[in-house]
Amino acid sequence: MVSASAEYLSRRDGTEFARLSPLHHHVINCIFSEMKDGFCFDDVFQHVARDTEIVDAPSMAGNLGRVKLVVIRALDALVSVEMLNVTNSERESYHLCWTSDA
Repeated sequence: MVSASAEYLSRRDGTEFARLSPLHHHVINCIFSEMKDGFCFDDVFQHVARDTEIVDAPSMAGNLGRVKLVVIRALDALVSVEMLNVTNSERESYHLCWTSDA
């Protein structure tokens, strides 16, 4: 079974996409282990904002604005390597394009 983070790295390999921090990779793994298809940004942010491993990290220092930026970057990275699709309707939602079973 491949982790979401490992899959992201294999898809990103050989591209010009920026490297992500361990916190970004933690968020990526949370998205694929905790979110159900059709989730929105607020769903991810609320989940991650309760994750003390992220919020209490020295680079975050409990600043939810910084946490929000990590979530935004992780979501953008997953969309860029086609692990997530974005649907724009009344409310932007994300749809999983990859599973660890694939």
